[in-house]
Amino acid sequence: MINKKVATSSTGRERILKSAARLFGELGYDRTSIRKISLESGMKAGSIYYFFKSKDELLLEVQARGFELMSKYVAEATTNVTDPWERLYRACEAHLNGMFDNRTFIEVTVRELPDRHPGPSRRAMIRLRSKYEALFVRIIEDLPLNGSVDHSDFRLTLLGSMAWTLVWYDPAGRHTPHEMARKMVDLLRYQSSAE
Repeated sequence: MINKKVATSSTGRERILKSAARLFGELGYDRTSIRKISLESGMKAGSIYYFFKSKDELLLEVQARGFELMSKYVAEATTNVTDPWERLYRACEAHLNGMFDNRTFIEVTVRELPDRHPGPSRRAMIRLRSKYEALFVRIIEDLPLNGSVDHSDFRLTLLGSMAWTLVWYDPAGRHTPHEMARKMVDLLRYQSSAE
């Protein structure tokens, strides 16, 4: 097992984080132990506690990284886009690309939902998720939807559909993330638009 000044601070922390993300995504939080993370990362269990106080803290850090990565993709894709529908198309494409490019971290944000965790962890997870979803709240508020469409329902339906692509999307398949984003938005757009 590696120690060498806990494998230099930044690289050791990063190895632990990536190993935890991979295991949380594959096995789930409950079936992932610090011992398994230790074996996966090649670090001693004590070294993990040097960086993270608990498995809960490690989970929250993995989730924070996942939402941070996704936020960056969406923010960059939508900067200076003025048309509301085009902004949504680009946000969804960026969301899908972010999911596939960072699958190890994103699977944990999809699999480990707040209601499966106790008090402080649940609240922290809700804050992380809400901060990310706020990007879509702002984009969807600008859409010219007809009066019978609830903006929140529209957002949750769209985000839920995109999350499910982690199960069925095949990168070698017939649709690119760009095409899928357009199709998903259009399915809702032409049912909900006031245009």
